[in-house]
Amino acid sequence: MACDGRPEVTARLQGFDTAETKEPRCDEERAHGALATDRLRQLVKRGGAEITRVGQDKYNRPLIRLSVQGEDVGETLIREGLAVPYNGGARIDWCERLR
Repeated sequence: MACDGRPEVTARLQGFDTAETKEPRCDEERAHGALATDRLRQLVKRGGAEITRVGQDKYNRPLIRLSVQGEDVGETLIREGLAVPYNGGARIDWCERLR
C-alpha cells in the first residue's frame, strides 16, 4: 500500500522469521504463516507504526524494523510463538518444528 502519495516499496522485516505462506513445504507451515500474517496485520491496524531502516538485503530491498506503539513487532510475534529470532544464516525447518 502506498502512503502519502509515495510509491509502494517492498521491504524485508528484520530480526525474526515466520513460516512461509507463498511456498510452504507443508500444510502446517502454511497455516502457521497465515496466523503470523494475520497477527501482524492486527498489530499494524492499532496505529502508531514506526519504521526504522537498518540496511538493504541482497535483492536490494530495504531491511527494516517495525514497531507499533513503541513495541517491536518481531518481539511480539516471537513472544506469541508465531516467529523465531532470525538474523541471517540457515532458517529453521518450520514443518519439522510444527509437527
